[in-house]
Amino acid sequence: MVFMKKFTFQMMLDYLPETVFFYQIFPEALKIIRKYQQEDYKVGIISTSIYPLIKILVEKLSLDFGMGTKLEEKKGIFTGRITGKVLYGQEKAVVVQKLALEQGWDLGESYAFTDSHCDLPLLGIVGYPVAVNPDQWLRQRAQ
Repeated sequence: MVFMKKFTFQMMLDYLPETVFFYQIFPEALKIIRKYQQEDYKVGIISTSIYPLIKILVEKLSLDFGMGTKLEEKKGIFTGRITGKVLYGQEKAVVVQKLALEQGWDLGESYAFTDSHCDLPLLGIVGYPVAVNPDQWLRQRAQ
């Protein structure tokens, strides 16, 4: 028999060194984040990635908000099922519009940064859409 201490997903994330998180972030992206934070913009991340990872990024980068795909959890264990909608494509735009309405943000004066053509609906609702390290399809649309 093997006995192991029960680890939660959060415990595993907390164990990872900060360098793992910052290694995954392009230095230019970090500069952009800090620039807009200094200019008093609300800076956040809306991602298809699972929310527990987004939550860590929000904390580590001192972001104002973060949203990600939510996972079903029962008794502290992820079931493998998604709760709600996957934050992908048009759904990101819907979430941002709802958040802007709740917070009183003017999307015409807002920026959105993305690397994926899947985020074209999101780019279409802000005044300042920005393609960063774009995939080939987004690069074609941005030109």
